[in-house]
Amino acid sequence: MPHIVFTAQMSTGIESIDADHRGLVDVINELTDNIESHAHAVRVENTLAALISYAHDHFHREEKLMLQCRYGGLRQHMDDHHQFSLQVYELQRRYVLEPQTVELVEVRDFLGAWLTHHILETDMAYVQAVLKRPSGKAERLRQ
Repeated sequence: MPHIVFTAQMSTGIESIDADHRGLVDVINELTDNIESHAHAVRVENTLAALISYAHDHFHREEKLMLQCRYGGLRQHMDDHHQFSLQVYELQRRYVLEPQTVELVEVRDFLGAWLTHHILETDMAYVQAVLKRPSGKAERLRQ
């Protein structure tokens, strides 16, 4: 199964967000590796838990940026993050309780498609609002 590749097209130009996106890509690629190697269920569970934790931290950082620059699409963006989180929590719960009901290849495909679409479409919509801030604020927000 092919790995997701973080491309220049996926770069927002916001260092902290791009680093988060690369990290999310890495976690999804780790899940791919676990599937291909028929890794023990605990490794898959740990990867899903890592994805949830990483996504939570990233979403918080991203929403803080949008709030600080008064991005008009913040509420919808937060709703998208919330729906994604609920879906991944449910997948993890099902995998822990009834692993036979979870097709890991479908999970990997869902995660890859969601992340790619979210970065290229949803996230790119707020980039200009963040980058238009006065330069002093931009530097503080990248930390």
